[in-house]
Amino acid sequence: MQMPFFNIMNFNQNMNNIKCPFKNIINSTIINGINDSSFINSTLQSLACLKYINQWIKNLFMNIRVINANENMKITKEIFMLFNALYNGQIPDSSNLIFQYMNKYELGNKKDPYHFLFYLIEILHQENNAVINSNYNYSLLSNQSIENRRNKDYMRNLFKEFLQKTQNSFFSNYSFNIIRNQLNCENCRETFYYCYKYIIKFNIDDYIKSRNLAYPERSNTKLTLEDCFECYTGGYIEQCKNCGNFRGNKFRSFYMSAKILIIALVRENHTFNCDLDFKNKFSLNDYYESGIYTNKNYCLKACVSVNNHGIYFSDVCINNFWFRFYLQQISLLGNVNNDIHTFEPQLLFYEMEE
Repeated sequence: MQMPFFNIMNFNQNMNNIKCPFKNIINSTIINGINDSSFINSTLQSLACLKYINQWIKNLFMNIRVINANENMKITKEIFMLFNALYNGQIPDSSNLIFQYMNKYELGNKKDPYHFLFYLIEILHQENNAVINSNYNYSLLSNQSIENRRNKDYMRNLFKEFLQKTQNSFFSNYSFNIIRNQLNCENCRETFYYCYKYIIKFNIDDYIKSRNLAYPERSNTKLTLEDCFECYTGGYIEQCKNCGNFRGNKFRSFYMSAKILIIALVRENHTFNCDLDFKNKFSLNDYYESGIYTNKNYCLKACVSVNNHGIYFSDVCINNFWFRFYLQQISLLGNVNNDIHTFEPQLLFYEMEE
C-alpha cells in the first residue's frame, strides 16, 4: 500500500496547464436499486480536500496495522482506503460506505449532505475516541443545581473536565465547536450550560423571517452569512429546562471554534439557486463569549451545492485553484465568486487561518 503522499499545501501547477490532481469519487454499483449517491460523493470529495483531513489520513497510515486488526473501526478503514486512493491519483469507490449508510437509514430516508456528514463524523469520532476516563459520570452535566447553573465559570470548568476525560480524537480536537448557552428566565434568572457541535446548522427559512422582522429594510436583500450567525447567537424564546417556564430568552456564543468549521444550510424546500451571500473569508470574532480574546479568521475551502436537477456537486479549493466535481466531470472554475454562488449551497467547509 502506498503512503498518502499528496500534500495539498505544497501542490503546484503550471499556469498554462492546470489539471486537478484528484479523480472523481464514484459509486460503481447500484445498491438496493438506489443510484443517487451524489449527496454522499460530493460531501466526501469536499472533506478529502481539507488539509487537516489530509494530515489525519497520513497519521492513520502510520498506524494501519492497528486499524486493520480492530473490528470496531470499520468506517475508519473505509474512509482511509477511499481517501488514500484519492491522494494517490486513483479513482475511489464509495460503494461500501454508501451501502452502510443507506442500510442504517432504510434505503436513504435521510438523503442529504448534512445528515450523511453528521452520521460520518459521529461514527469516526466514536471509533477513534481514546477515552481517558471510561467511568466518568455523564449525569454531572445535566444534574446540576440552579445555583451551579448560574455560575458561568463553574459550568465552563465542568464541561472542560468532561471533554478532557471523555473526548479525545482527531474530530474532537479539530471539528468540535464549544457553544455557551445562556438562558435568561423570569423565574430562574440567568443560567448557563455548554455543549459541543460538529456542524453549525442554520435554518435558512427561519433566519430569513427573523432577519426581516428585525431589519425590515433588508427584506429585499439576500441573507448573508453574518445574518445567520446573528440569528444563531441572538436571543429567542425557549422553554426553561429548570422550571418549565416558556418565557426564557436563550442566547448562544462561541467559547471555542473548530479548526474545521462546517456550516450546514437547511431548508424546508429547495430553491435551487443561491439564497445565501457567503464570503470566501470571514471572522467569528463578533460571536465569541464576551471577555474572551480571539482572532478567529476563516477561509472557504469547499462548498457542496445542489442544482435544479437535484444533483449534488462540490466546489473545492486546491492551492488557490477552484475545481468543480460534478458526477464524472471535473472542471476548473473561472470567475470563482460567480461560479460558486450560482446554485443552492448545502454545506460550507471553512478552515481556520493560522
